[in-house]
Amino acid sequence: MSVRSGQTGSKMEYNEENIEKVAQHIVDDMSLDDLMRYVYDDLVELFWKSDAHFIETLEACGIEEEDL
Repeated sequence: MSVRSGQTGSKMEYNEENIEKVAQHIVDDMSLDDLMRYVYDDLVELFWKSDAHFIETLEACGIEEEDL
């Protein structure tokens, strides 16, 4: 595992547990509006990169064109 040093000088090991802790910390500090905007932007980016992912998501969520 690698250890990264940030501007504060603290060192955090790059591993699954720390990745999850940092992600949770970031999410906990976001407002609901910011969180929704982040998820929206992430989904749009994923859909542009992969039409297969777009189609899979439509099917998984049961979304039809007339629903929109």
